[in-house]
Amino acid sequence: MDDANAPDDPVHPGSMPRPTYLPPALCDGPFRRGDALASGLTRDQLRGPAWRRLHPDVYCRSELEMTPSVWLEAARLGVPDGHVAFGPTAAWLHGVLAPYPDGSGPLHLATRRGTGHVRRSGVRAGRLQLDDQDIVTLDGVAVTSPARTCLDLSRRRATVQAVVAVDAFLSAGLVHKDQLWRFCAERVRWPGIDRLREAVILGSDRVRSPAESKLRMLLVLDGLPEPLVNAPVHDEQGRLLGIPDLLYLRPLFGIEYDGAYHGDSEVHRADLVRENGFVTKGLPLLRYCAYDLAHRPASVLREVRAALRRT
Repeated sequence: MDDANAPDDPVHPGSMPRPTYLPPALCDGPFRRGDALASGLTRDQLRGPAWRRLHPDVYCRSELEMTPSVWLEAARLGVPDGHVAFGPTAAWLHGVLAPYPDGSGPLHLATRRGTGHVRRSGVRAGRLQLDDQDIVTLDGVAVTSPARTCLDLSRRRATVQAVVAVDAFLSAGLVHKDQLWRFCAERVRWPGIDRLREAVILGSDRVRSPAESKLRMLLVLDGLPEPLVNAPVHDEQGRLLGIPDLLYLRPLFGIEYDGAYHGDSEVHRADLVRENGFVTKGLPLLRYCAYDLAHRPASVLREVRAALRRT
């Protein structure tokens, strides 16, 4: 037979790549390994490139966009029965102090003191003295209460980080200062309770971001006067000009923290309108960003002091 007229070589069935099996119920968000096995996937398939391991026994599709809500759901699924989410994981589940954008960091899981605890990679486990009032249930998951979470986030951290945690819970309305004072009084001998008490003294329920807390603490802990937090500024006709993050009245000037979202064109345009309104009011504005807090805090303090000395 002429080679030109020869049929194509048959392809051996075993050489064809098998399509990846993607159960529809597992494609839109995180899931537990048990759900995957029940859907027909095998453990070997879960270790393949189509799937991504987020936490022990928690996976998602590799191509899924990893939004904060995805990481939050993954954390919720990662708490096994008989365990309590505490520390940063509890704060995530309460809706404050969102996970890092890449979901980095272990899950913080606790059991009552005197019982066993989980031993897995990607988990920071602890045995805690937990009273019944220290535990609440969110969407079927056991989580430390807001007051207890504030304590756990405060007692082994620097003052600034402790205030960041307390500010977040106060501003979210999940706890009030009188509740935290009562909590401290009932646990007066507990390790770290003095750090929580200090954070309650410095805490504010008007803060809208951790960066605002850090900027405020930079000023206050260095001995500068306490500024107003997110106080509205109006013109003579009572029209709202804007709400600076921090505000001093004598002399009158504001301080703004510019997060990454201020780079958006719409936000930038609104910033310009607001800042022009402040200028017409005679209200100058100092503006800072993450770089300033991390690399030039002394310059921030020097500039704020200079503004406070202005007559």
